[in-house]
Amino acid sequence: MNTLKIMKELLEQSPLTIQEMSELLGVSRNNFYLWKSGKSIPKKATVLKLSNILNIPISNKDNTLLKTPNKELINFPLSSKKTIQLLYDHIVLQNEKINQLKMELKAEKKNTSHPNDSIVSNILPICSINFSFEIDYEKCFAYICYNDVSGKEKFAETLGYMESEINLKFAFSKKYKYSEHPINTISPDDENKEMQMKINGLIKNIQLMKEQVDEWKVSTPTKYLNKSKKPILAMNVYTINFIKRVGNCKIHFMDDNIQ
Repeated sequence: MNTLKIMKELLEQSPLTIQEMSELLGVSRNNFYLWKSGKSIPKKATVLKLSNILNIPISNKDNTLLKTPNKELINFPLSSKKTIQLLYDHIVLQNEKINQLKMELKAEKKNTSHPNDSIVSNILPICSINFSFEIDYEKCFAYICYNDVSGKEKFAETLGYMESEINLKFAFSKKYKYSEHPINTISPDDENKEMQMKINGLIKNIQLMKEQVDEWKVSTPTKYLNKSKKPILAMNVYTINFIKRVGNCKIHFMDDNIQ
């Protein structure tokens, strides 16, 4: 492995400051200037640690980086202060996405015939889902099992499915690897990939996070596909208990028919 070459590429792509990387790696700021100038060669362990923090895998074949970093997915070794900051940043990002989804909804309605040009989006609660989960830290993936759903009839009706079909999607009481669960068939591929990336990033820090936060609550804008494969905008509100390894998801569909 050409550690100097890879380190230079990591530093060029990193959205973090030298001070932030210095604190996360536990090395002097001076080392970064030496690496950038080629006057010092970093240790392999240091390169791999920074690669993991930035969530940028390194190809074993040609020692190249496999993807561009996404600051939302950076694997910070979380301190209490950084946990609070990351959660705050996450809320800001989700609010931005909510506004973007609402704009997409309005734009879509403008392109279709509608008797009333005044369209106001609202968010209505539809159903509440209880689930349990297990995490394989070594392989970095999660297993999930849906236990029960309240409001299942309304959920099925909103997406245009029979209740029996929705039962098959949830596969109640059966444990699946999250990425392979049948419920993913009612979400667009891009939404499934984005959620899987978030889960992978969370798993890498979950040991540290659960020591600081027993229960984690977050709202995530998302899209579902109805039976006709039309995307339906929604807001998922997750509450996750790391101690009991159980969670709840409240799904709120964005109803654009309210005037």
